[in-house]
Amino acid sequence: MKKYSVLLVLLLTCSGQAGTYQIVYQERIDGAEGYADISAVIRSPGVLDAFVYSDSASHRILIDYLDSDSLVTWTIGSPPVSTVSAFSEDSLTIYCLARAVYRLVWSQGSLSVDSVPLYEMPEQERWTIRLDDLGRFGPSVVIRGRARIDLLDVTIGYGYDYRGTCEIFDRTIVGSARAWLLADIQYGNLYGDETSEYVAVDWSHGAYYYNDPWDPPPSFWNYVEVKVAVSLGSTLAIDRTNGGLPGGVFVDRFIPASDYDALICYGQLDDLNNQHVPCTWHAACYSFASGEPEEIWYTPLSGVTPEHVYKPQHYVAGMRGANKVIALNYWNGQLCDSIDLDRHLTATAFFETGSDPSVLNLVGRSYDTIFVYQFETPTEVENDEESILPLSFELAQNYPNPFNDETVMRISNNTRQHLTLKVYNILGQEVTVLHDAETSAGTFAARWNGADHRGRQVASGVYFARLASPVESSLIKMVLLR
Repeated sequence: MKKYSVLLVLLLTCSGQAGTYQIVYQERIDGAEGYADISAVIRSPGVLDAFVYSDSASHRILIDYLDSDSLVTWTIGSPPVSTVSAFSEDSLTIYCLARAVYRLVWSQGSLSVDSVPLYEMPEQERWTIRLDDLGRFGPSVVIRGRARIDLLDVTIGYGYDYRGTCEIFDRTIVGSARAWLLADIQYGNLYGDETSEYVAVDWSHGAYYYNDPWDPPPSFWNYVEVKVAVSLGSTLAIDRTNGGLPGGVFVDRFIPASDYDALICYGQLDDLNNQHVPCTWHAACYSFASGEPEEIWYTPLSGVTPEHVYKPQHYVAGMRGANKVIALNYWNGQLCDSIDLDRHLTATAFFETGSDPSVLNLVGRSYDTIFVYQFETPTEVENDEESILPLSFELAQNYPNPFNDETVMRISNNTRQHLTLKVYNILGQEVTVLHDAETSAGTFAARWNGADHRGRQVASGVYFARLASPVESSLIKMVLLR
């Protein structure tokens, strides 16, 4: 039962670093400490109608209609992981991912319960469920997550394989499940074909350990792929990286005056053009108008999880920790809002209300109380001490130094401009050019393998690397030992 319920409209207005919010809803519920997931029910046109709570402690789904003083309880018999809801004129459909034997539970209208078994796995984690429009396949229920899908027991040691997984159903759950080994999938027309393209992120990590000291060293494999799928089951790889963790992708018309959708991908993985520090947490936007990924912007994103594209103000909203909301402009990757909330929240989810324009909201749980924060129009952040873009132009000292095989130089670029990175010998003669191109703001890495511009290995000695822009330059000394 509810302890008390109060709707607070425009009751409290607080300022963050560069934006404001209002607490528009607050409700305390006995047992809410066990809620692992909250889904907002939005009735057309953009009216908040209810919340759906996943109660992992008591294996229940609860429906909290705002015009009622009681909760509707739906017992599913196993711990819920994630829920999502769809509202139509005559019914509310709730989809729930249950943990016990990874299955999809769903209910429509009268709350009759159906169940679709998926995998039976020894371990499950980081599962989410969402509703999506996958183009010609229509409205879909998309389940994504990470699973330990292969466990090998051997005489000495053991092996395992973690992979991203994705399942797609139609909204009625009667269509055949289409299995993907993916971390995320989004519909988009990167190449101008609006009927057949999908963007997917694939991730796999495995290992084999040995117990006998005479055995070879432990073996590991880890890769991330960003793909364009022309149909479900046929893919064209855009990029494959060694290492990193994918976060996900957004596909939409992010670039003004473009006839093609653009791709924003985020996570701890290599960028698609391999010009930044490998496996750094970041978000990056790419255009595919030329048929190949062209970087529009690259932004380091330490500790930030992008979660929601908010079109009225052209930004991607996300969380940094449990009490800071950030907004990233999807045209240029710049931080356009950073708001400190007045409490720490868990089970957070962004949603929009209102018809024209819609308003961004954040729902979350703080102990036994549900809060809804409503955000005002963001303003650009200036001199933010937690800025996620470089504040200066710099060529950092190479590492390792001295080196005998390959060395890496970290470059910080505070604005989009043309950069050149050249290597010179001690006589001032040019040895090779490592970079010569228009470069987005951000941080990236350049490697030198000790070869000249013809690919010949140079002799041991002292060399200099010079990074130059149209207005400034930076120089470091390197020592090569053969």
